[in-house]
Formats: sequence, structure tokens, C-alpha cells
Amino acid sequence: MIKPETPQTEKVRLEDLASYDLINSIDKIDYQNIAKIAAQICNTSISMISVIESEKQWFKGTYGIEATEGLREMSFCGHALNNPGEIMIVEDARLDERFYDNPFVVEDPHVLFYAGVPLVTNKGNPLGTICVIDNKPNKLTIQQQETLMALSSQVMRLFELRKKNYILEELNNNLNSHNVVLEKFIFQSSEDILGPMNSIESLANLLSLYRIDDPQILQIIDNLQKSVDDLRNLMDGLKNYQSN
Repeated sequence: MIKPETPQTEKVRLEDLASYDLINSIDKIDYQNIAKIAAQICNTSISMISVIESEKQWFKGTYGIEATEGLREMSFCGHALNNPGEIMIVEDARLDERFYDNPFVVEDPHVLFYAGVPLVTNKGNPLGTICVIDNKPNKLTIQQQETLMALSSQVMRLFELRKKNYILEELNNNLNSHNVVLEKFIFQSSEDILGPMNSIESLANLLSLYRIDDPQILQIIDNLQKSVDDLRNLMDGLKNYQSN
């Protein structure tokens, strides 16, 4: 068995993969449907849509097989990953030096035929593959190959949609976090403002009880009252912002 080579752009590829948040997402139904279509069109018993991490291959959608993950070093898809934009076809794995002694060939599910198309981002990074598999030798017509390529594009559209949703979720979470901080700030600011404001207002009210003719003192009292009004307006504004 020959293990898949690691792309020279592996670090960038893995960073791009992480930005889609595909590993832990559970949105499988659309991928399952596409996998089923791929198997039916290519007349194979198995089809899979997978993404490939540094050591593992994760299956986003499968048809004809119950599996969630596999080792990258044993995968056919790991080899397909190295040729973005091309379909990799193995008509009989027993005759291919890369796979003839692969455990997936000599043991269950006895993969003999494989055809896989890399799932490539708009940055040119292959995230995984859509592939069709069978336990007997097979070939694909040109039309079947073109359809499998088209299905790979459809999977990438779903991946892009998932990425946009992930970004929106992150923005929403950040906004909620900022709102919590803002609420704490408003509460603390209100507490900090309330004490001085009450003191200023009490002083202004106390001074207003006296008959004062000095224009300068009267101006000071007036300024104190305006300061209280300004502080009250500030508090009201903060509370209104918080409620909205």
C-alpha cells in the first residue's frame, strides 16, 4: 500500500477547511441526498462525501455504507486530494500498486472500483472529495464523469452556505458577548453616576432655599441644576440603548 502524499499547501488547506466548520456540524441530509444521486447515476453500490483533516477522513454524507470516519493514510480520497480539479478513477484496485494490498481492498468493504472528485474552495484548496465506490471493477462514461464533477460543485455550494452561516453565528455570538459587556458597563455607570448626581441635586436644592442675590452664586446653582439634568439625560440614554 502506498500512502497518500501530503500537499505542499497542507497548512493553508487545513486553515481553509477549519473556516468552514464542517467537522462538527451535523447537517447531513443534503449531503446524503447528493451521495445517493451520485451512486445511482454512476451505478455503484457506495458513495461518500468526505472532508479530510491531517490524519482523518470525515464522512459528511454516505450511501450504501454506514461509516463516519476513516484514516487518511489508508484512504483512496487522500490520493485524489492531490489533484484538485481532476477526477481520479481506479477501475480495478487489485491492479493498482497504490491499493492492491490496501485493507479496504483485501478486507471489507472490498473496494475494487473508485472514482473521486476533489471538493475545491474558491481559494483552490481541496477540502475532501465526493466519490463513488464498488466491490467489482467498473468504468465511468464521460457523461457520468461530468455529472460527478457537477455534483462536486453542488457540494461546494452547500459548504459555502455552511461557511456563511458559521460566520453569521460567530458574529451573533460576538455581538451577544459585547451586549453583555455593555449591559454591565451601563449598570455600573448608572451606579457610579447616581451617587454624585444625587449629591449635586441635593446641594442645588439646599442652596435654592436661601435668599441669594449674588449673581455669581445664582449662576453656580443654575449650573449645578443643569449638570444634574445632563447626567439624568445621560442615564436615560444609556438605559434606552440597553433596552433596544
